[in-house]
Amino acid sequence: MSVSSADNWKVCQVYVGGGVNFEFLSYCWAFYNEIDGVYPIKGLTLQKMADACSWVQKNEPHWCGGDSDDRISACNVLLASNPDLKDPY
Repeated sequence: MSVSSADNWKVCQVYVGGGVNFEFLSYCWAFYNEIDGVYPIKGLTLQKMADACSWVQKNEPHWCGGDSDDRISACNVLLASNPDLKDPY
């Protein structure tokens, strides 16, 4: 597969700022975004996901650098702080 092929590129949202680890945010977004997430959360916004990721990074006592446990923690924070969103699990 050629990286230069236009078929390999897709449009995505980009989040800039907020003091959140972009790799961790991207990882969580890939799992939970409404369009093509592994566990889509209807009504999820990039800002809500960024807020949850930022909270976990700053407050999780067992932060592991953005692994799957951290992703699940971010999802739990997201759902606790946004009761309008549904649990994807």
